[in-house]
Amino acid sequence: ALYLHDNMALETRSLGLRRLSADGADATNDTPRVPSTTVTTFGAALFVPVHFSGARSRRGFFVAPGLIVNRNSFDIDAGTGSSGGRRSATILAGWLDLGFKHTLRGRVSSRHAVIFREGDNVGGTVGVTSGVSIFFR
Repeated sequence: ALYLHDNMALETRSLGLRRLSADGADATNDTPRVPSTTVTTFGAALFVPVHFSGARSRRGFFVAPGLIVNRNSFDIDAGTGSSGGRRSATILAGWLDLGFKHTLRGRVSSRHAVIFREGDNVGGTVGVTSGVSIFFR
């Protein structure tokens, strides 16, 4: 995280780069040919955690609103006589974490949060998350 001051930071997360390929099926007497498709997905997120205590946010309650962006590209090889090509879509989702950090030892803190997700591909998702933060300053 890049701290703007003791109570607010900017956090980025890479959600990964994935590539999935599916071979098409040949046509039969009663079904048309299924095209070969390759899907490439890249995801990233930006969060702005706001902490309600100082100390570089190593302890206390926090709220972290954010935005998730997934970019999907579809390469379709439909074969002779069919429409194929490349298509793409951008999927957005809002993110809100409500949680608590607790100092474990020195520059190490644990983080626990309830997460809320809403957007194009995550309709009303609620969950929990935990993690460890290591501070270098």
